[in-house]
Amino acid sequence: DDQNARKLASNILDGKMIQTTPQLLGCLIYESILSDNDIDIIISDHNRLKRPLERYFRKVYNLALELKLAYKNRVNFA
Repeated sequence: DDQNARKLASNILDGKMIQTTPQLLGCLIYESILSDNDIDIIISDHNRLKRPLERYFRKVYNLALELKLAYKNRVNFA
């Protein structure tokens, strides 16, 4: 459970070091470790398990793609 893991980690680590599952997914997409095809599989599996993070996965996926495009085009994306 993402929330329980975050609570446990906050007892051990500085809050700035704690990442959520969607943040991890965004990093993996941004770094091209996961591909566009992977996102639908991940979301499908996640929904099959009745987990509530699809909207966050989609949001971070889109942000990762925007950042990749901005970096590729060297656009100031503030």
